[in-house]
Amino acid sequence: QRRSLKQLHEDLLELGFGGSYDRVAAFARQWREGQTEWVNSARKRTDIVSVEDIKYGPLTLIEQEKLRLKIGDVLLIRSNGSAALVGKTALVAEDALGCSFAGYLVRIRLRNKIIDPEYFQMVMKTPHIRESIETPIRTTSGVKNINSTEISNLKIPLPPLAQQHAIVRKIRELATVCAQLTERLAAASQVQQEFANAVVEKASTAGPI
Repeated sequence: QRRSLKQLHEDLLELGFGGSYDRVAAFARQWREGQTEWVNSARKRTDIVSVEDIKYGPLTLIEQEKLRLKIGDVLLIRSNGSAALVGKTALVAEDALGCSFAGYLVRIRLRNKIIDPEYFQMVMKTPHIRESIETPIRTTSGVKNINSTEISNLKIPLPPLAQQHAIVRKIRELATVCAQLTERLAAASQVQQEFANAVVEKASTAGPI
């Protein structure tokens, strides 16, 4: 149930909070700003290639053509010091169209009439695939690697394309529900903490009985 700031202030007063309405209003503004920043961060997709920290370097025309990215390409980390990051993927969207990719990455260009790139990404996150990637490299010292042969040997379930689309839609729906629940839990926790702080503050400032 939504409550106005006035009602919240009255509730706090009943619990022993001695602060003014302005103090509660200032807290509410600060909390809303923090929640907005947190929600935006939580909703920011990490499975899309980002061009926020793009690097520049000289390439020949042949290299540019060979390394140029297209929408729907998937980039996979083939080399990293952490086994948990090797094999992680990101989808090339419009922002990265025409960019080139670095040497520690592998570009996977899928046949879109057979496999949905987003479905492929979701499968790459499953425990079975992660186990297939990480098990051989866990005992490797230094930089961990996965090569093109090992990538091609990964067993990807391949239902009909329409079913892949349905799976992607369902997972998106579930992810949205999870994000909403996380937001509500964060909001409830913050309000609960403020009530607790008010009670503690009143108890610590009260005179002797």
